[in-house]
Amino acid sequence: ATQASGQSPHQLTLYRITVQKELSNIVEALRMNIPQNLKAHDKPFILKGIALLKSELPPNEWELVLSDGVSERSITWQLPSSKLSTKFPDNPSANNARFRLSDVQFKKGHAISIFLQSKQAERHLLASLQLKT
Repeated sequence: ATQASGQSPHQLTLYRITVQKELSNIVEALRMNIPQNLKAHDKPFILKGIALLKSELPPNEWELVLSDGVSERSITWQLPSSKLSTKFPDNPSANNARFRLSDVQFKKGHAISIFLQSKQAERHLLASLQLKT
């Protein structure tokens, strides 16, 4: 990305993303890969990581949902995760535990929440993302 002429790097405000993970009795592992800083509060970013359900839970009964305080979207989940299956060999869901969502954006004054939601509409908050200056 090129910088606008006349703008020096020290004039640029960086927004830091902080993550608060919640304890959940249905998740064996949760990791997120997000940018540490955004150059604008409304700059889109890619949210990706792993969400591994406990081995006794059928993954096809659950979906991963993102709420930005204004709307909700389903997160593409259960992508191949071969490295994770070596760490959790007794959990069949470990083969497909990665997730990814493009164009994630903070809405002014709102946090981003990530939920697991069952087909019976049972919800578990997994994490909240906040934007700090």
